[in-house]
Amino acid sequence: MDPGRIAKICSLSSVQLDRYARTQDKDIYQNWVSNGQIIGCVQVGSLKQMQELEEKAKQKRIIVAPVSDETDDDNLAVLGLGPAYFKDLDSLLGKSYPVLS
Repeated sequence: MDPGRIAKICSLSSVQLDRYARTQDKDIYQNWVSNGQIIGCVQVGSLKQMQELEEKAKQKRIIVAPVSDETDDDNLAVLGLGPAYFKDLDSLLGKSYPVLS
């Protein structure tokens, strides 16, 4: 996937995260705005891997926004995570995934 397409999908995921947090979990959103929490995007290698990471994030109560590449819905995808504290994202991702924030 070329860098432009990654940037486009990460941006879309970030917008979705912001909208969800602002409308569905106002406490998390307000805390994020007040304290400078981050939104990270993680590129994964497969839809299955994205779904596993999404499930783990939900268990940790981290907001998620999965976005597939419109040219290949069954392969590479981006999973937006947050708003969340960096320590929470780091404990979820460890060294396994590159955080694109």
